[in-house]
Amino acid sequence: MTQKLQNSHNVGPRALELFWPALGLLMISVLSAAAFNALRPEPLPWNWRAEARLEREGFAIVDDPNELQELLGQPGIAVLDARNELLYEIGHIPGATSLPAEGLAGAGADYWRRLPEAEIYVVYCSEELCPLAGKLAEALAARGLSEIYVFVPGFDVWLEDGRPVETGKF
Repeated sequence: MTQKLQNSHNVGPRALELFWPALGLLMISVLSAAAFNALRPEPLPWNWRAEARLEREGFAIVDDPNELQELLGQPGIAVLDARNELLYEIGHIPGATSLPAEGLAGAGADYWRRLPEAEIYVVYCSEELCPLAGKLAEALAARGLSEIYVFVPGFDVWLEDGRPVETGKF
């Protein structure tokens, strides 16, 4: 029994014979993929973080709660909460307008009436991986608005940072 346990940790010569060719195939695959990507007319990005994607799409990034705090209340700036209405009612950044991205699919005139007049729009969601802020930013850009910022860390970071929060209906 003891001999069996000791042998179970040893890698046999056949496994080592298969390891090096498998590693070689993996390396060839990775290098081939990188080469083909570089030859594409529009190469796929290597950085898939939400912030990098939004920057590639032309949106300005606000990545610091202090920076957003400075923007709040300034004339010509509107903050938009892309989360659903229930989350907005539970708590939102002071002065934010609820414009849930989930309502974009059938967005009619009533939906867009909520959009305040502003020169700069700052959009946020729950957290960095939440896609709703990006969807709302894209919809705003499609409507011809150009000064769109995305607060990438989102409401969760705002809350964790001890920033002020408002509650209630939109």
